[in-house]
Amino acid sequence: MKQGETGMSFRHAPGKLLVIGRFLEKIVSALLPFLTMLVSARFIDLVLNQRMEEAIRDACLLGALILCQRLGGNLDTWMRIHQRKVLFPYLDERMIGKISRIPYGFLENTEIQDALERVSKDPEEVLNGVLESGFSMVCFLISNGCLVVWLITQAPVWISPVIVVLLVGFGFFAVKGGQKQYEAKKEVTLGKRKAAYAEEILGNRDAANERVLFGFGDWVNGIFLKERQIARLRERKARRWWFIGMNMGGFLAIALSILVIFALIFPVVQGNTSVGVFVSLVASFMAMAQNLTWQLPGMLKEMEQGRQLLGDMKRILELPEYEEKPDSSAALSFESLEFSHVSFHYPNTEAMVLKDMCFRIEKGHHYAFVGRNGCGKSTIVKLILRLYEPDSGEILLNGEKIETFSREQVWKLFGVLFQDYAKYPVSVADNIAPGADAGQRAKIAKAAETSELDNVLEKLPQGMDTVLGKIAEDGVDVSGGEWQRIAMARLYYQDAELKILDEPTAAIDPVREQQIYQKFLKLYQYTTTIMITHRLGATSLCDWIIAIEDGKAMEQGSHEDLMAQNGIYCEMYETQRRWYL
Repeated sequence: MKQGETGMSFRHAPGKLLVIGRFLEKIVSALLPFLTMLVSARFIDLVLNQRMEEAIRDACLLGALILCQRLGGNLDTWMRIHQRKVLFPYLDERMIGKISRIPYGFLENTEIQDALERVSKDPEEVLNGVLESGFSMVCFLISNGCLVVWLITQAPVWISPVIVVLLVGFGFFAVKGGQKQYEAKKEVTLGKRKAAYAEEILGNRDAANERVLFGFGDWVNGIFLKERQIARLRERKARRWWFIGMNMGGFLAIALSILVIFALIFPVVQGNTSVGVFVSLVASFMAMAQNLTWQLPGMLKEMEQGRQLLGDMKRILELPEYEEKPDSSAALSFESLEFSHVSFHYPNTEAMVLKDMCFRIEKGHHYAFVGRNGCGKSTIVKLILRLYEPDSGEILLNGEKIETFSREQVWKLFGVLFQDYAKYPVSVADNIAPGADAGQRAKIAKAAETSELDNVLEKLPQGMDTVLGKIAEDGVDVSGGEWQRIAMARLYYQDAELKILDEPTAAIDPVREQQIYQKFLKLYQYTTTIMITHRLGATSLCDWIIAIEDGKAMEQGSHEDLMAQNGIYCEMYETQRRWYL
């Protein structure tokens, strides 16, 4: 594995100049209100002193400054639109590309899943929120900083530390509010995922029959309401803290406004400050007080949430990736596969799933891994495919350690159909061969024919091009057995030297399963095959059977040898014999 790119570095990202341009525009835009205030103060003084010619000139200057602010806003909107156009698709591609390279084990981690839930669905909005709150903070600090400096030059010296204390108070409540809201968001992510799953069950057509028949709709609804209520309570608690902070900020803003009026009124009376300066400063500080009450806390909250969301994003981007070897495109032929004293347990668990597992698979033979549910059969497949790495022992491919080869080479070597095979809401053809081009049409048709899909395709309105499921307006439902045939066709389509069936037929009756396995073995009689099953109808046709119990290969041999041993395999076979008579 290799380490992903660190942090949210966009040195090579498109749209960098637009971001810099927007930053410079924000600085200029932040200075314009202050300049407008200075000109307004002088304009008032000129009018009061009846210096009309100069007042008209300043009125024109005010109009020009207001026009510049409007044009600056339009320019910023234009740059923002183009920034989103070039930068955000890059970010989407980068995030999705990263997720596609994250090792399988990390995707089963709850904390990683929660972080992905928060940032991966809409990463551009995360970044956009950070950029916009950052730009807003730049404008706020520059414009209001200039205002505070001007006030200090016009008011008594004692006002400076008082203003600093008040502003620190605003910042404290705003940052704490942002932290509380984000912490609440993190706490409820898992609950929201549970609620979303419960909601999916309630609205899922596949679960409708059982939901009605067994009457568990109210139970699922109770889970949904419970998780949603917990999420609401936690979010409400964070909003309560935010509300208290905002009210405290409001009182501080009122105190600041009164303080400015009292600080300036005496210099005006004494003639040290003009009426225009007094009016402009008081009006500006009244507006600033409102901004401190609402705008500043909002910006700080968004920046704090954005900072922590960027931390989530950084965590995702820094996860290890599948490493491709320099010769990852080199063709690899299968000769043998061996597990040598392999032990394994899943991350964040203590129970060992495989314990000192040993077996060997040779080219051109048929193998069966049998055992009760939960004995570790499917885990063997995950280790073969390098979705996980063993805790101890070695997996040898063609006599060499399997990590010698790239995952891409290994994946091309094995064709696998899992028990929980995917059902994609796309056409039949795309379900059989996802992403295949038009030139593979004949091969797709051959796989469908091999899987006995002909009768199914004849009933579908657009044949191979019929969209399955109900997401599309013209989508069509098919039965569970028909989905199973489509999944088998997906395996038949794959060009792989070793075919693996990981109990994909567990949901159908034993006799039909036996027929499918028999056809599978006949079709690939000269190909290396592995069958993972807890039902033994077709295992007698395999060359070598490995009986697994409690994570260990307890028995190995041909059907006749294992029956003669009168052990685990014989007991399972005799128990199931009546299914196939």
